[in-house]
Amino acid sequence: VGVGVSSTSLNWLDAAIRSSEWEDGSHLEASTSMLAEIGIEVNEATLHRFPQLMRLEPKQVEETALFLRSELTEPVMHAVVRASPELLGYKVGEHLVPGLKFMRTMMGANAALPASALIMLEPTLLGWSIEESIRERRVIEAVKAAAEQTEKEEESMMHSELGRLKATLAGDIRANLQEDIRVSIQDDIRASLQEGLHDGATLTNLLMNRVSKERLRAISWWMGTARSGINVGSTSTSNAR
Repeated sequence: VGVGVSSTSLNWLDAAIRSSEWEDGSHLEASTSMLAEIGIEVNEATLHRFPQLMRLEPKQVEETALFLRSELTEPVMHAVVRASPELLGYKVGEHLVPGLKFMRTMMGANAALPASALIMLEPTLLGWSIEESIRERRVIEAVKAAAEQTEKEEESMMHSELGRLKATLAGDIRANLQEDIRVSIQDDIRASLQEGLHDGATLTNLLMNRVSKERLRAISWWMGTARSGINVGSTSTSNAR
């Protein structure tokens, strides 16, 4: 032991080295052995396409391989892994299940061939389906987040504008007028009107000067579909029509 190096430091270093099992090849060795039992050969070409096999937990790789075999049959599993060995790095619940679901949805209920038969004809089709399902989920999440943020901003804007209008009309508004006017622009208009003072068109035009009709309709649509329990994907489809 060199001068200045404590036994505590050496113990920590030993532990760090032991924890990086993939660096000493143990993960790769375990995965290679396990895949061989399933009938999947790991060679230089495999590692060139899928170097992550060296560091992935063998248990995860095994789970993925067994799922492919059970879902696609053994011959299809072999064809898929030969064509795209990197698929062994995908997680079952997070990637493979949504990918197969996406593919079957695209095929339709009356498809002439099952998904496994199509994948056997074109093994790279599974990888494409997984990537498309990931992309679709990202788009849905981004649209949902943007719509929710826009809804908050529009609601705040409308609430502030209505507050200003109500303050302007304070002398003509009853003292017990409901303060938490949030539900919809129609409710806001009705709650702010006084008989004979303003008609609906007048107050609507005041509001539209601050918030465009298109944006109000978009938020109204989003709030309505969210409350009725319709998922984002289906609402996007119906709206596109």
